[in-house]
Amino acid sequence: MPGSYTVQAFHHNNFGTIKSTRQEFDVINSIGNGSIEISSLTLAMEIKETFIVNTVKVGIFIDDLTYINEVIQIFQDAQVEEISLVKEECKLMNDNNKHITFKVLIEMDPQPMNNYFNESWGEGIVRRPTTTFAQNKLQRRLKLYAQDRWCGRKGDWNVKLKT
Repeated sequence: MPGSYTVQAFHHNNFGTIKSTRQEFDVINSIGNGSIEISSLTLAMEIKETFIVNTVKVGIFIDDLTYINEVIQIFQDAQVEEISLVKEECKLMNDNNKHITFKVLIEMDPQPMNNYFNESWGEGIVRRPTTTFAQNKLQRRLKLYAQDRWCGRKGDWNVKLKT
């Protein structure tokens, strides 16, 4: 039917999910009167990782969400899917300081990841595995990528993979 549509393809199996970006298009004519055909969608692996991000800041409110934008900036070449304050790890300290901790779930951008895999292992495209052995190898390499790319001191923040 005529109208505006958004299409996204995905497939999930035991070795992960692949998905396309969303493609928007307009159908002007009815079926049989020259409606459009979607010729191709490019699928890439959906890879998510969770990080713990913490620091000590001056202030008095444990629930302060002022610093969320600072944390999001750490993950510039990824899509932040979820960010939440880890209240049980946030503590008031002496001299009006507070220890503040966030849990951050990201979806990795395929292009920087593909570049890293190409430079490190000569694999220009990260593909969804087809065997358990390949899946385990990919998980080890993704952990190395995440640690190299995001973990450690980032400005005032300490970033580590959630285990």
